[in-house]
Amino acid sequence: MSSPARILVADHADAFDVFRQVLAVPHDLEHAASFDEAVRALRSPPSLLVCGCHFDEGRIFDLLRALKKDPACQGVPFLAVRCLRGHTTLDDTLYEGVKIAVDALGGQGFADVLWWQQQFGAEEASRRLRAVVDKLLQASRGS
Repeated sequence: MSSPARILVADHADAFDVFRQVLAVPHDLEHAASFDEAVRALRSPPSLLVCGCHFDEGRIFDLLRALKKDPACQGVPFLAVRCLRGHTTLDDTLYEGVKIAVDALGGQGFADVLWWQQQFGAEEASRRLRAVVDKLLQASRGS
């Protein structure tokens, strides 16, 4: 049996709580609340890096560049997410731009968990997030 995937979650503490509820089993989650913490955590490459759109005052793209620049992290997938209710006042067009930029910079996806919650409910949003994470982990393992 393989060991649990180590997922680095770079986001606010409130968002980490969401991920812990949805992904803690069977994964090993690690939280980074700042860019510097996340970069230090990359010294031991995770199986997946999940980063909130509003991570550390908007440093999502800095973190994606740092991940892609590190030769030890070449195979680590990057998933951008929006999951906190406090960010609903921003226009959805902004998040389309984030999705496009993440793709252009070499990220593997964007999950709008907040939108999924609003459209389909919390349980379905959780199921969708788990499915995206599992797909990225399988692809990175070459399964």
